[in-house]
Amino acid sequence: MAGSISVSTTKDRAGVVRYAIDWLTDASGDVDTTTFDAMDGTIIQVEFTPDSGGTQPSNNYDLTILDEHGADVLNGEGSNLSNTDAEHAVPLIGSGANINKRWYHHAGTLQPVVANGGNAKGGITYLYIAPGAM
Repeated sequence: MAGSISVSTTKDRAGVVRYAIDWLTDASGDVDTTTFDAMDGTIIQVEFTPDSGGTQPSNNYDLTILDEHGADVLNGEGSNLSNTDAEHAVPLIGSGANINKRWYHHAGTLQPVVANGGNAKGGITYLYIAPGAM
């Protein structure tokens, strides 16, 4: 598999950690080669930024971030993403008409998964986690 994912972190003064997930798909247009450990806290935002030029992904590519149980911590916010525009989202969970709670991540492993990206295409996704429950 020629695809790759690298993850780096930065922390601001309020304790929010930004996980920069830089990805490049394999020939099948997918990549899921890496896991990373994320802190205990509330997921407050995610940003999706596609590459441009020769590594611009296919339109409507998908990105999920799976927890240790296989649940998407983005709750579907990474579906059918634009290949030209950066997108921001606040992943919320709940049921029925009551989808208004932020996802609390218990410290542990996360796995980014990109699908339908095209051959050797890339982007960067920023996941923001704030300490504690909100």
